[in-house]
Amino acid sequence: MLLKRRIPIRRKSLALRVTVTLEIVPLSAGLPLVEIDGYTCERADGDDRQKGIFFYRNKDNGEYLLASEARNIPGRTFILPDMDILERQNAQTEIYLTRNADIVPGKTIAKPFIYQTPRVSFERPLCPTLFNDDPINLATIYGGSANVTPVKRTLACQLGVFYEALFANAGTKDITLQLGLSYEYPINKEIQKIHLPVYLMPPTKVAIRKGGSGTPLNDVIATQVAGWDTWFKTNTPETDEGTLLFDLTVMSDLTERPMPTLKLTGLYLPIADLV
Repeated sequence: MLLKRRIPIRRKSLALRVTVTLEIVPLSAGLPLVEIDGYTCERADGDDRQKGIFFYRNKDNGEYLLASEARNIPGRTFILPDMDILERQNAQTEIYLTRNADIVPGKTIAKPFIYQTPRVSFERPLCPTLFNDDPINLATIYGGSANVTPVKRTLACQLGVFYEALFANAGTKDITLQLGLSYEYPINKEIQKIHLPVYLMPPTKVAIRKGGSGTPLNDVIATQVAGWDTWFKTNTPETDEGTLLFDLTVMSDLTERPMPTLKLTGLYLPIADLV
């Protein structure tokens, strides 16, 4: 049986070409790309991290998206695939259009012949909020094996390792944290686990780097551990298959008032992994 691959018949010279030029690209952000629904983004060859040139193929037939057709597709999604939200806690965008800049392929056009629209941007930077409820076992952070084997540590050490990983690329010296701690354990496999509130830390400004003006992170960890220890000694709950559950909100201090940047609701730590 002879199989033939269909080759796009549309000329690439007529295809939509999107060029993205960035003044600053964080090394940890990954190579930027621009996506259009229904089309595969094809990045042109090049080693320049500051500039990306993209073409688009139809996901169904592989043909290039023509510039004349792209005018009727308003949506564009700009992606920095590996951007750490705690490294860059807000973003400001602006857009403008130019004409004649690439009218002669491979040639630099003199500025008087390039027409450019005024720049349009939002009134103020965007401060996104990410919600993540993926289960994350604190004992497996830096587990040191392919299977991410849980490591037994003190609660202070477990929290210290977690915060170290979380704030490794943070772009500020201070951050505001809010933490809720609860405890659950089963009494019968046929019914829902018992869920008990343990400790609530209100929004607290925390210094995560030297030179920060908030409460030192080690002191915050000590306070959180003390909240657990006090509750545990007072209530002496069942420890068989018990689990500590954490609800953490990280707030940005780049705004006039702290604004939620990241909310993690799937953090947990089996009591069996405490020493």
